[in-house]
Amino acid sequence: MKNMYGYAHRLRRDGSIESICLGCYLTIATARTEEGLAPCERSHICDDDHLAQQREKWKQRLESPFDVRG
Repeated sequence: MKNMYGYAHRLRRDGSIESICLGCYLTIATARTEEGLAPCERSHICDDDHLAQQREKWKQRLESPFDVRG
């Protein structure tokens, strides 16, 4: 699935920047500048299998909100 959610950027301790897909929550790239993240963000496609696994985890958490096994 093509990303339609955007990306969050997180500054790491070493000064590099991570790009996290807000659709599948995977870290898709790490770079020294935000411009360095752009090629990976433009080409990223969320993996359907990973999305299905994430949805199943979220569904289980909603059904058992006090279960912290994770």
